[in-house]
Amino acid sequence: MVEQVARALAAVGRRERFVTDEDLVFPGDAGGHLDASALRVRYKAALARAGLRPLRFHDLRHTFGTLAVRRAELMAVQSWMAMRTFRRRCASSATVIAAARRGCWWRRSR
Repeated sequence: MVEQVARALAAVGRRERFVTDEDLVFPGDAGGHLDASALRVRYKAALARAGLRPLRFHDLRHTFGTLAVRRAELMAVQSWMAMRTFRRRCASSATVIAAARRGCWWRRSR
């Protein structure tokens, strides 16, 4: 999945508009934030088409983190997810990876 995300984000980088570091990755038509209600409707429709149970949009972040830590260095995943630390009851990298393999959820530090 990490490779698929990397390819999708690389394609975003090849678009013609909204390509500066300050631009959003997934902008609305005018370059600003997407309309939250429209995004929610599209997201729920995509879940239904895929036959998936209802998930909060934010759960995608946790799913990505759990899957990514299985295939990438912890520091890379931490950077990709804009996390300052992995705040879990884990004392070492080995326990973080083991927790991820069990489906552990990550929390962003405050």
